[in-house]
Amino acid sequence: MWFLVPLIALPCLTVVLAISRPDVYVASNRVLLGLTAAQEAVDDTATNTGLLDRTLENEISLALSDAARSEVARQLGVEVEDLPQIDIARDGQADVLRFTVRERTPGAAADAANIWADAFVRLKQSEAEQSIGGALDRLNASLEEARVLRSEVTEESGQRAVLDAQIASLTDNIIVLELSSELALSGTARVITVANDPTSRANAPLSRTVSLALFAGLLIGIAAALSVESLDRTLSTEADIERMGVISLGVIPRPTRDKRGDDLTTMVRDAPESSQAEAHHKLRTAVEFSAVGIEMRTLLVTSANGAEGKTTTCVNLVQAIVAAGQRVVLVDCDLRRPRIGDVFGIENVPGLTDSVLSGLPLFDIAQPIPGHSENLVVIPSGTLPPSPATVISSAPFAKLIAELRQEADIVVIDTPPVLPVSDAVALSAHVDAALVVVEAGRTRRPDLERTLALLDKAGALVIGTVLVGAKPDTNSEYSYRHTES
Repeated sequence: MWFLVPLIALPCLTVVLAISRPDVYVASNRVLLGLTAAQEAVDDTATNTGLLDRTLENEISLALSDAARSEVARQLGVEVEDLPQIDIARDGQADVLRFTVRERTPGAAADAANIWADAFVRLKQSEAEQSIGGALDRLNASLEEARVLRSEVTEESGQRAVLDAQIASLTDNIIVLELSSELALSGTARVITVANDPTSRANAPLSRTVSLALFAGLLIGIAAALSVESLDRTLSTEADIERMGVISLGVIPRPTRDKRGDDLTTMVRDAPESSQAEAHHKLRTAVEFSAVGIEMRTLLVTSANGAEGKTTTCVNLVQAIVAAGQRVVLVDCDLRRPRIGDVFGIENVPGLTDSVLSGLPLFDIAQPIPGHSENLVVIPSGTLPPSPATVISSAPFAKLIAELRQEADIVVIDTPPVLPVSDAVALSAHVDAALVVVEAGRTRRPDLERTLALLDKAGALVIGTVLVGAKPDTNSEYSYRHTES
C-alpha cells in the first residue's frame, strides 16, 4: 500500500506550503518589434548580416541574454541570480513580445517588467547601430576601392564610365544610410503597453490548490503502482540511448574496486591495461569510423549538464589518439570552470583567451606536456573573460581555431556543458564534429534530447554519444556511478 503515500502526503504538504507561501503578483507589458528605414537601407546594399532573418526565438534569447540580465539587475539593485521570475513569449502576432514578471509586491512586479522591456529595447537599438555602423564601414571601403581603381584606368579603356556609375551608386547608398541611421534608435523595438501595478495576487485559492494536490497525489500513486521504472527518466544503458535514435560510439566502464582511488583522467596513460583504457581506445576507433566521408580536423567534446564525465572522457580520448601516433592539440575552451590545466599540472595563463583578446601568437600559448608524447600539445583556457560567449563568437577566435587545424592531425576541444550556458552551442559553429558525453544513471533523456536539438539547430554535426560510468552485469546491462566532470 506504499503507493497511497503520495495521495496522503502530497495534499498535506501542499496545504502547509500554500499557507506559508508568500503572496505573488504578476505584471506584464508588450513590446513591438520592427525595422527602421536605416535597416532596410542596409538590406538594399546587400550587406545585411541577418537582422531581417532574426527569428522570434533569437529576440527572446536577446531579452534573456547575460547583457540584458546584468542591466536589469543593475537598475533593480540586485544580483543577477536574485532577479525575479520572468516569462517572455509571443503575444498573438510574431512581432509582439509579452514580458511577464512574478514578484511579491505589485509595484515590484510592474517595475521589473518595465525595466526588463526597456533594457531589451536599448539592446535592440545598440544592435541596430552596430549593424549600420558596420555597413557604413563596408560601403566606405568599397567606395575607396572604386576610387583607387578609377584613378588607375585611362579614359580610353572604357572602364571609367562603369567605375563612375559604381562610385555614384555607393555614394548614394552611404548618404541614404547616414541620413536614416538615426531612425535605428527608435524603430527596432518599442514598448506599446506599459506594465501597471496588479490589483490582485496571482496565488491560486487554497481550496483549488488542495483539490489539485489530491488529484495529483492520486495520479502519482497510480503511476507508481503501475511502474516505478517508468518514473525514471535517466539513461541507464547504451540501449536507452539507441532507442532514442541516437548513435552510441561506446561505453566507458566504471573502474574496478582496486582502481577507484586512481586518477581517472589519465587512465589511458597510467593504466594502459585497464578496462577504461581499452574502452577509450575503442572509442577512438569508433570516432575515426564515424568520420568516414568527412574531414574531421576539429572535434568538440561536451555534455548536457556539468559533472557528467566530459573532461575525463575528453582527456582520455586525446591520450588514446596520441597513443595511435597522431598529433593532437587539446584546447580547454571551458572559459568558466577550466580543468585541463589542473589535469596536466600547467598554468592556465597565458592561454586561449589571451591569444584571442591580446593577439598572443600561437607559439606563446601552446604548451607541450612533460612526460607525454611530443604529439600532444595543450592550449589552456587563459585569462577568464567576463563574457565567454562573446569571445567564442568573435572573428579572432575563429581565426585561432583555423590556425590550430593546420598544426595537428586533430584538434580536440573541451567545452562547458550545453544546457547551463550557450558557450558550447556557439563554439559548435567553428568545429567539424561534436561528441556528447552521457553519464549513466545521471543524464536524463529530456536533457540529452534538448542538448542534441540545440546543437543541431546551431548546425553542429553530432557524430554520436559515449556512455560513461558503466559496469556490465550478468544480463549485459549496466549499473552506474557518479563520474567526475
